[in-house]
Amino acid sequence: NIVDGNVYLILNLMYMFNNQVLNFQPSLNGNAPEIDHIFPKSKMTYTHKYPYRLVNNIGNYMFLEKTLNIDKTNNLPEVYFPLALAQKPDFYIRNTIPTDSALHKVDKFPDFIDKRREKMLENIKEILVYSQ
Repeated sequence: NIVDGNVYLILNLMYMFNNQVLNFQPSLNGNAPEIDHIFPKSKMTYTHKYPYRLVNNIGNYMFLEKTLNIDKTNNLPEVYFPLALAQKPDFYIRNTIPTDSALHKVDKFPDFIDKRREKMLENIKEILVYSQ
């Protein structure tokens, strides 16, 4: 509940302290990062009938600049990820995406969410641990 109730905080920690380059101050105000549904909300809720709580889950969110989000449209990960990897080879690392392509399919959506949340938690723990 703490994680799900603090989506912006968790995503900011992940991107900013995970040495990721994301333009939070773009030249155009209209291109600021947005929270994107990795598996598109409309397809997962209406077409594939997954529950709202699973679709609107931090495990299904990533920051994406507005123009990239528009370009992505409503594509599912199995279509979108190969294109994203071609443009940014570190796409999976940048966004804490499980690399197992079997998890990028609609029928494995709950498993994708679980695995990604585990990876996110690992990253957050590393970020918050104080070391001398």
